[in-house]
Order: sequence, then structure tokens, then C-alpha cells
Amino acid sequence: MNVQDRVLELAETEFHAWLRHKKFDHVPADPGMHVLADGHLLTTVALTPPNAPHAVRYRLEEENAAGRWVTTLTAHQPSGEREPGWLWVAVEAPAAASRSEDEGEQRSRQARFTATPRLVRNILGAVEAYNGPARLNDRPRLVIDEDEVDELIDAFCDPERTVPLQVAGPVPGADQIRWVDQVALWTKETVGMAATYVLTERASAALEQKVGRSHAVPAGSIRSYLPEVDPASAVDARRHRLLSARTLAETPDGRIRALLASATRRHSLALPLPTRLTRLDRLLTKSESELVFEWAARAARTSVSRSVERSRDIPIDQARGTEGESVEKTLAGIVEATGAAEQARIRDLDLPKVEPVETDLLLRHLVELVNEFSEEPDGKVQLQDPTTLVETLRTVLLAGRSSQLSQRVLRGRLERLEAESADVTEETALLRQNLDEAQFEIADALDSIRRLEAERDRLRVELAKVDMGEVAWAQEATPDEAPGAFSEMLEWLDEGRLPGIVFTGDRGVALELEPHDPWGTWASRAWDGLRALSGYVSARVSGDHTGNFHSYCQTTPPGYPGWSANNHAAGESTTVEANPKMRKQRELPVPSCVDPSETIFMGAHVKVASAKSISPRMYYHDDVASSGMVYVGYIGRHLTNTMS
Repeated sequence: MNVQDRVLELAETEFHAWLRHKKFDHVPADPGMHVLADGHLLTTVALTPPNAPHAVRYRLEEENAAGRWVTTLTAHQPSGEREPGWLWVAVEAPAAASRSEDEGEQRSRQARFTATPRLVRNILGAVEAYNGPARLNDRPRLVIDEDEVDELIDAFCDPERTVPLQVAGPVPGADQIRWVDQVALWTKETVGMAATYVLTERASAALEQKVGRSHAVPAGSIRSYLPEVDPASAVDARRHRLLSARTLAETPDGRIRALLASATRRHSLALPLPTRLTRLDRLLTKSESELVFEWAARAARTSVSRSVERSRDIPIDQARGTEGESVEKTLAGIVEATGAAEQARIRDLDLPKVEPVETDLLLRHLVELVNEFSEEPDGKVQLQDPTTLVETLRTVLLAGRSSQLSQRVLRGRLERLEAESADVTEETALLRQNLDEAQFEIADALDSIRRLEAERDRLRVELAKVDMGEVAWAQEATPDEAPGAFSEMLEWLDEGRLPGIVFTGDRGVALELEPHDPWGTWASRAWDGLRALSGYVSARVSGDHTGNFHSYCQTTPPGYPGWSANNHAAGESTTVEANPKMRKQRELPVPSCVDPSETIFMGAHVKVASAKSISPRMYYHDDVASSGMVYVGYIGRHLTNTMS
């Protein structure tokens, strides 16, 4: 986000206020690494001109039962007087708990969902922040008149904008304030990652007039506009996903909130830092790494220094005994050198009783260990030197604790780097697989187009031979309309656009595909598969086809919509059917007139697409022989099978 001025001061004020809200009362203000309460670690790195840009980074590392949480705030003040400052907040969450396989769900390796930090809301409440021309607020902004619509359109098309714009259409006759509150509830987990607007009826009409119906926001719906909108392109409209009024009304608030948050965060994580900030990020990361080593060395030196100072404050005759002094007197000297407060604390400890002989051996062994690990330049510690023994032991233990803390920090950073490297490797492999599959599907589609064009040309020649050339060269038919998103596809099903098809599945599971389908390609493919199922029902009812859907795909009757048999499975393997967990996933809802239990095993499925991590599928039950219907019980990511 861009902040016009005082960005470094703002970052310090808000981050320290956030720490105090988390009950960290004593927060060091100086740069460095600081151990807070319960072992949480605060790192502050500052860069100053002329050797580096003017910037500061605050990082809090917390450990709790869920795992390790890291919250980082980075602020940058450019040297130019008119150039706005930058703030960005990053949160690293521990991995989410694995989902139960008994429930038939796939295990999740994704990070735990993190609510929008209070830190982000506090910053947005304290200052005007922008992403390009888009104002980032902690609540939706109401767009009232035509001038504000023009500003919104400028934000649509501005190349500097990188965050989505979430625009809600009006609800005619509804209380405007309550509608804004409802939109705020749905978009609360996108604060700081998207700019949210609510249109009045007048503003909605003006927006449709200026950008066209394809890019408009229908009443009662929410549309997410990705960067660089092109209102002149109808194809571009497919990028900017729409949650219709019906979807919003029929879907629980929590699922809508999760859907918007998931799509927005996926977009944010895929964005690289602006070029001007990439170098800054590298400089800060390098400074952090150097700080870890400096911190460990300084902590060890401080421990030694404190030990020497404490020893100087104790008289020599109190610190050293005479030659031949007993172990008991040495122990007494240690107790005396320890101090009254420490003595009281030790007396309160529930320690086991030790026999005098064992005490002698333990004390001598302790001296040997201290001499072995201490690097005192003045020589060996003697048994008759209790004060130096205590202080040297304290030094060794403090240095050890500092070493443990620095190791924890380094281990955390190493684990983070390893996780990032593993994610990049996995994502690269996945992209390669998806690219291979996409290229195959494109090649298959091009082959189908060539065959259809060849068949068209052949039929044109045959028509010309019988003096029907005007028919052969007539204007080609307009292709059937296809939905641009799964939410739109579900609405079309509810409207009964496909005779003989009833969707009985979970709408929310289907909607979870939307963030993975930015161009609506999967939704369009799924609709083609549903059209083919509807055509199959019609062909069976009319008597134009007598087999099942798979044979219909192989030999589609003329005039009916088809589907590739290669992208259809007539059933599951016997292994899947016999596996209780896998079978349970495919026991899907149907009306009681189909089965009294209101569920039935669905093995037949349509392969919508091949994307290794998702590979969406549609499972259905063919009940044409009984009710004349096909029941689609599942639209969503690939269910578990023997290859999962």
C-alpha cells in the first residue's frame, strides 16, 4: 500500500501499539533482536541513506500450540519528496492440521487460514492508503454519483493498480447502510488486499452505461475486477468474477467470506513485489541474517562482561578461601556469593537431598566441566574460588542460552527458506504438468476443429452439387452461450435451462473451483458436459438413442450435443468401489423417489479438465429409465482414488 507521508513514524507507532495490545508491555525501540515474554522474538532492522534506502522492518516471531507464526511489517520512505511511502505486511502461518481421511477429504498441506491482522486494520484506520489510484479502506466505500463512477473506472484501468477491486451492486429498495454492512461482513478478510466499493442505483446505471453490460455489476451481486480491465473486450469480462445475487442469497455468509478471501489471497501471493522494492527486500533480508550472528556474539560478550563486573564487586577475602579448605566451606562461599534474593529462590526449589560424599564428587566434577567449557584467559577455576566458580558457571550458561536462542532463530529462518524452496519446486513441477496437459487439450481441440471444418467443407460441396449452394454458404450459426463462472453455471441449472438435468450436490464445493478457473474455462467445459447429458436424456426419451451415456458419447445422434468419450468414465474401478473411504465419497444425494436413503453410489463421471492438483469432475446418476432424469450429485475437485 502507498502512504503519502510519515510512513516510518506510522510503522513504528502502529507496530508497537499492536505489540502492546498483545500484552508485550516492555517493547525495545532500538534496532536489534529482542527476546520478549514467553520467548517470543522481536527483530527490528533499519536502513538509512546514503548507503541504503530509508526503510525499517519489524518482525515478530511467536510460538504457540498451533506452531510458529511470523508477522512482518516493512516500511519504506523514498528519497523523492512527492513520491509516496510504502508499507507491506506479511503473515506466515503454521501448516493447517491434516483433514480427516475418514471424512473422505484429501489431506491439506496449505498454511492455516489467518484472519486479517488487527495491525492492518489499525494502519488503514490511521492513514489514507492507496494501491495505485484505489483507496484501501477498512470498510467498503459508497459510490454515489457519476464523478465517483469516473474515478472507479480510472482505478479499473490504471496499470499501477495490483489489488482486486470488489464492487457490490445496489439492492433496490433495501436499506443502504445495512447493505454496506453486509458487504463489509463478506469482505472483512480481504481488508488490505483489495479495495471494496458499494454502488448506489444511480452509480450502477452510470457504470453500465460507461463500461457496457459485459463489465457491469448486476443488482445485489459482487464483482471482483482484476488489474488492467479492458471494457472494450467482451472476452476480458470473463476474468472479473461475479458472485450473483442468487448465489449470495443462498450461500452461507461464512462460505462467501472464505471464497472472497481465498481468491484475493491467491492473487496477492502470486504477485511479485514492485521492481523498486525487490532490491530493498533483499537488503533488509541480508541485514536480518547479519543481525542474527551479531546478536549471538553480543549476548555472549555481555554475559562475560557482567560476570567480570559482579566478581569485581566482591572482596577478595570473601571470594577466595585458604588452601585446604573443605568442600562444605566452599559450598558456603558459593551460597554467600550468590546473594540473598537468589538464596531465597533456591531454598524454595524442591531439590533432592544429597549425601556429603556425593556433594564432594559433584562439586569437583562441576569444576572440571566449568574449566573444560570456559574460555577465561586468567587460567583455571579452583575449588577454593567459589565466587569465580559461580560467575564463570553463570557466564557459560548465559552464553549457552544465547546460543540456543540464536540457533532457534537460524533454524526458523532455514526452515522458512527450505519451505519456500520446496513450494517453488512443487509449484514449478505442477505448472509443468498443467502446461503439458493444457497443450494436449489444445492439440485435441485443434484436431477436433480441423475435423469439423473438413466435414463442413465436404457438406458444402455436396450441397453445391444439388444446387443448394446458398444454404451451404449461409451465415454460420452463433455458438450456444456458455457460463463464465461456476456460480453462473449453477444458476443456469436452477433456472432449468437444461431439460432432464437436476443438480443435487453441494454448491459450495463447486464454488471452491472458481479461484482456480480465472477465465471460466472449466465452467464452460462443465456446461458442455451437462449439455451433452441433457442431450442424452432427450435422445433416450425420443428413441434416437438406446444405450447409456458412454455409448452416446461414442456415437452421438445427429443434431444432439456431443462429448468426447475419452473424457468420460462409465464407472469406477472395483478397487475404488470396494474401498469404504473412497466409496463413501461417491455416495451422493438423490431424491427419495430414486432411493429411500436419499443417497446413491455414483461411479460414472465426466472429466471436466486435467489439472494435477484439482482435475475437476462431475459425478452423476443415470435414472432415465425410471424418472427420465439424470441427477448430478457432485461438481468439484477430483475425489480420492488409487492414484491420489
